[in-house]
Amino acid sequence: MATENNVVEIRPSVIAQQINDGMKLKPLAEYYNLPVTQMKKVLQQVGLQIRKFHAPKFVILNEEDSSQVVTDDIDPETDPNVILAEELVEENEW
Repeated sequence: MATENNVVEIRPSVIAQQINDGMKLKPLAEYYNLPVTQMKKVLQQVGLQIRKFHAPKFVILNEEDSSQVVTDDIDPETDPNVILAEELVEENEW
């Protein structure tokens, strides 16, 4: 990290990998033995940002509803309760 004259050498690819691995600002500063303010300048100069991670505040549950019966005798062309995938795509053209 530090050379003989106490200048810290930082490789952009290494610090980018550390950020991708989830390292935050304070641990990065400690790793490179720099103050947090200097570490912010390093990130700014290299063009990197530490992404903010927020844990999801929801849970998606699997529905195991046994009341729904799947039958093979439904005609998708004539049954009004059947929506074809092509119809959904046409409705939701972004």
